[in-house]
Amino acid sequence: MTIANPSPDQDGSARKGINLFSNSFVALDLGTGRLKWYYQQVHHDLWDYDAGQQPTLLDVRVGGQTVKATAAANKNGLVYILNRETGQPLNPIVEMPVPTATETPGEEVWPTQPIPHTSSGRPMAPTAAQVPGEVFARYASYPKLAFYTPPTRSGAVHAPREAVHYGGSAFSPRTGLLYVAGKELPIFLTAIPVGATLSNGQFSTAGRRESAAPESGNVSAYDPATGELIWRTPISGGPSAGTFATSGNLVFAGDRQGTFYAFDARTGKLLWDFYTGASIRGGQITYQVNGVQYVTIPSGGDVIVTLALLRK
Repeated sequence: MTIANPSPDQDGSARKGINLFSNSFVALDLGTGRLKWYYQQVHHDLWDYDAGQQPTLLDVRVGGQTVKATAAANKNGLVYILNRETGQPLNPIVEMPVPTATETPGEEVWPTQPIPHTSSGRPMAPTAAQVPGEVFARYASYPKLAFYTPPTRSGAVHAPREAVHYGGSAFSPRTGLLYVAGKELPIFLTAIPVGATLSNGQFSTAGRRESAAPESGNVSAYDPATGELIWRTPISGGPSAGTFATSGNLVFAGDRQGTFYAFDARTGKLLWDFYTGASIRGGQITYQVNGVQYVTIPSGGDVIVTLALLRK
């Protein structure tokens, strides 16, 4: 399983240390409930970088051996791939130094963060930009801060926000690829100490965060054995419902603006898209009835859309 972020979100002064087991994979023995292993994706989180994506189970060929693996991405846009029996990374995950200067009284920023690398020793390609791009005009005068810079009292623009949301990623045994839906969305973030009085007379509990640009996104295919990005296809909206793959070499994803997409699983080519009329936030399913394969998508709060997959 994966565990969400600690609270308060942007003020960690009262929760010093690494904050186990937040933002972590946690593996328990089903028979006894005992902890078998854990792996933390983000230490002492100050950015609301939940480990909110459900883990995907996959069997990967590494060095001529089959490794039982698990993979989950984070709202920070990084993809973590581990041996699910031991909790050890398939490829290096390197503790790298990050900015530690802070304006929050009593804050002790953790000095390193685990950054997934490829088998060749390069940082894995994240699913979203880590330095803010263009933002709404009302945020143009604020600083644009680099990845993992602690939030400031006066506010700044950070990236990414919710880069990989709650829906699970998909693995295809046919292609050997892991498919991850990523969101491009800078965030305006402030760190207001817990208990501080706000302008409306209320007391702060976490700070302030809000979207600083329109949502867009992509679907990326990674080789889990090496960590290399194989292809990436941009989409016009921000995905939240994950991906799923079929044995017919198709990959599907939906965005929060209501469009459902079908891709070629080997090349990433967009094959078709369909506007459902409302936001796609829940998982999709595929099934077969009388020899015809269907996909079903929840759209908005009360609509179910079903499409038939027919060969041309």
